[in-house]
Amino acid sequence: MNNGSIFKTTTHTATLTSFDKKRAQRNDWYPVYAGRLDPLLETKRLALQDFKDSSPTAKLHQTLRTARNELSTRIGKAATSLSRLTKKVWENYHLTNTTKMAVYKACVLSTLLYESEAWTTYSTQENKLQTFHLRCLLRILGISWKDKVTNNEVLSKAGIPSMYTLLRQRRLRWLGHVHRMEE
Repeated sequence: MNNGSIFKTTTHTATLTSFDKKRAQRNDWYPVYAGRLDPLLETKRLALQDFKDSSPTAKLHQTLRTARNELSTRIGKAATSLSRLTKKVWENYHLTNTTKMAVYKACVLSTLLYESEAWTTYSTQENKLQTFHLRCLLRILGISWKDKVTNNEVLSKAGIPSMYTLLRQRRLRWLGHVHRMEE
């Protein structure tokens, strides 16, 4: 063995050791050593993980996480479409509120409520949607929180129902389609 190969081996070992120490400090060392573990131990770990994931509570938590993520994604996309229309529509004084509300329904609400007919929403999620809906309407109508206008007054000024009503209407429309389908 020549000196070059000894140097390469020593350097390689030192590099791996320092890499493993860094991973161990970050608590993600398991994947590094997973290949070195006894296969039986690995099988037991996977079986335990499957057992944890198959409990009803775990499934409920997974469903809630998915619903929260979907709702956050929907609100984010709707907020993006709202902000893109700020200068051309919402701040345009040549457009009437009726026109602005038509654009809001077509662009923002359709993005926000895409596939909402099939959502299983909880009251907290519906409240988030209602809050976003009212914030959008306040922004479009140019109403400040200092004006102390109630939510019902904002909805009547805009001529748009509340988010709870919109969700109920969309679900009932979808159920009507499902009911009329041939089996």
